Amino acid sequence: MSQENVDAHLEAMAAFNRRELDELLGWMAEDIRLHSRFMAVDTRVFDGHAGIREWQAGMTATWESIFLEVERVEVPGAGLTLAIGTLRAKGQVSGVEISEPMAQLVRWRDGKGVE
Repeated sequence: MSQENVDAHLEAMAAFNRRELDELLGWMAEDIRLHSRFMAVDTRVFDGHAGIREWQAGMTATWESIFLEVERVEVPGAGLTLAIGTLRAKGQVSGVEISEPMAQLVRWRDGKGVE
């Protein structure tokens, strides 16, 4: 099952990069729970597909472009995948470009991301 989760993680990240929200949601369980990497600024946890849509709308309003460049995906435990790579983004208003290391941990259940 771990290779299937790795493949699903890569597919979900590719959908995110293409801004294909419906495809991205297809990789997520209805009861998904998202803890944003921007928690220092926004402490909300986004629950369910409606929460993911809200989170995505905020990302689109903030970033003109955002891209997750994956270097590798590891399996740190049963039902988990950890993507390591680089986040590249350009601010919507400021035009400032950023590039920084990123990590994304996903808990999987029945082929769908749950957290």
